[in-house]
Amino acid sequence: MENWFYNFTLFALGETKKQPPFIGARPLLVLVAAKTFDEEAQTLLGKMLTAIQLEMDKDIFLLQIRNDEAIHFHSYPCLGVLSFGIPLNQLGIHYRMQSYQLLDYDGRQFLKVDALSKIAKDRNLKTALWNELKKLGSRLKKESP
Repeated sequence: MENWFYNFTLFALGETKKQPPFIGARPLLVLVAAKTFDEEAQTLLGKMLTAIQLEMDKDIFLLQIRNDEAIHFHSYPCLGVLSFGIPLNQLGIHYRMQSYQLLDYDGRQFLKVDALSKIAKDRNLKTALWNELKKLGSRLKKESP
């Protein structure tokens, strides 16, 4: 392709077939605050995920986030995002999202909840999380390749 702006040749790329999404990826990205993710929180998380038939070492990509760290969750190939106590603006999301309510966000299932340390102490929060985790697990199973 001839051009006058660049001093090198540009090549037009042909259209490629759309790849099935997330091949070889782990189905769920779990985001936790690094400062509060202790052994007790890890045990609680493991139990909850096992209950929806997800394995920590096989199905989960666990990311511990520092307070001063901003990430863009789109960089991680996954079918769902489970965020424990991470502010949305730290994830590159700049609008309100209801906590404990599963949402289809940008082609991914997204669930924002309180920090694991807070959930561990509150039966109502555990129940709310469990209700949404069941939905999340079901949707991830449907969408997995």
